Amino acid sequence: MSITSKERVGRLLTGRKADRIGKAEAPWPHTVRRWHEEGLAEGVHPADFFGMDMGLMVNIDSSFGLPSRTVEETDEFILTRDNNGVLVKHWKDEHGIPAPIEFSIRSREDWNRLRERLAANEHRCTWGRYGDYFNSYEKVSCETLAQAVQTSREIARKFFLLHTPDPYEATMARVGDETLLVWMATEPKLVNEMFDAHATLVCNQVESLHRRGIRADGIFVGGDIAYKNGLMFSPAMYRALLFPHHKRMFHTFHECGLRVIYHSDGRVTEAVPMLIEAGIDCLQPMEVQAGMDVGQLADAFGRQISFMGNVSVKALSSSKDEAVREARRRIRAGKTARGYIFHSDHSLPPTVSFENYQAVMEVVDEEGGY
Repeated sequence: MSITSKERVGRLLTGRKADRIGKAEAPWPHTVRRWHEEGLAEGVHPADFFGMDMGLMVNIDSSFGLPSRTVEETDEFILTRDNNGVLVKHWKDEHGIPAPIEFSIRSREDWNRLRERLAANEHRCTWGRYGDYFNSYEKVSCETLAQAVQTSREIARKFFLLHTPDPYEATMARVGDETLLVWMATEPKLVNEMFDAHATLVCNQVESLHRRGIRADGIFVGGDIAYKNGLMFSPAMYRALLFPHHKRMFHTFHECGLRVIYHSDGRVTEAVPMLIEAGIDCLQPMEVQAGMDVGQLADAFGRQISFMGNVSVKALSSSKDEAVREARRRIRAGKTARGYIFHSDHSLPPTVSFENYQAVMEVVDEEGGY
C-alpha cells in the first residue's frame, strides 16, 4: 500500500486501514541544537530527516490581542506583558520555564472590560511546522495564508493541522490556574461566560478559514485538564462546565472536515468517555509518569478513538537499549487500537540524544507496519 503521510494520518484517525503507524514529534529548540552537534546536518529539519507525517500547522491566536511589550530586562530574565495582558517572567537560562507574575483577569470587572476583544478577525493566525515551538511561528494574515495554502507542496503531502487551546486552557492563561479552579466552584456563571466567549471565537475563526479555502486535515486542541494524580476538577464539574463547549467546538470542527486531536497532560483517564462523547478522534500525549498506558486505553477505548504518544521521555533519555525497549513496547500496544501515532509522552527535552532517537526511529520502521 503506497499512501502519503496526509492519507496515512487521516486513516489512522478514523479507524481505516493504513500501511503503518504514524510518526510525529516535538523536540525542544535546544534538543535540535544538540542533535545538530551530534550528527544531524545543519539546515536539515528533524521532521524531514525522520520522515514525520505531521506537516504545517496554523496556530489560532485566541488572546485578547493586546500589544506585547518588555517591562524590564536584567542579565537573568526578561519581564513582559503578553498579548493577554499577563505579566510574565522569561528566564534567559533556556531551561527556565516562563513564570506568570500577574494575570489580566482578577475580577468580573476585568472580564467585562476585555471580553469584547475576543472576536474573530483577519490577523489571528501564525504558522509553522508541527512540533516547532510557537515563538518560531510566522504571523500571517488570513488572506496571505489562503494564498500560501493553495501553493504549498507540503500541505499536499503531509497532514495539515490547525491548533487552538480549549476553553479551560485559554481561560487559565488569563486568570491563573488556582483562581480559575476556585471560580469554577464559586462563580460558575462567570466561568461559563469566559468558556463560551473562547469557544465562539475559535469556532468563528475556524469557519472563516474554511470559507477562505484553508482546508486543514485536523485540529490539535490543547487543554491541560489533568495533573499527575487525576483531573484538575471532578468529572461532574467537567460535565457541567466544560463538556458543552467541547461538544460545540468539536462539532464545528467536524463540520469543517477536521479530525480532533485532544491534548491533555496528566492522568486524564476519568474524562476519556466524556471526551469521546464530546467528539475527539484521538487522545494525546498520555504521560507515562501520570500512569497513562496506551495498551490499557486501547483495550477500553481503542475501537472508538485513536492514540498519539505514550513513549516515555525518561526512557528515551536513558540508555539506547532502554529507549529501544520502550519504543517496541509502545508500538505493540498502540497497534492494538484502531490507529496509533508514535510520539513522546509530551515533547523531547535535550536529555534525548540523537543516537537514541535514531535507534528508536529504526524500531518504528521495523515494527510499525500493519
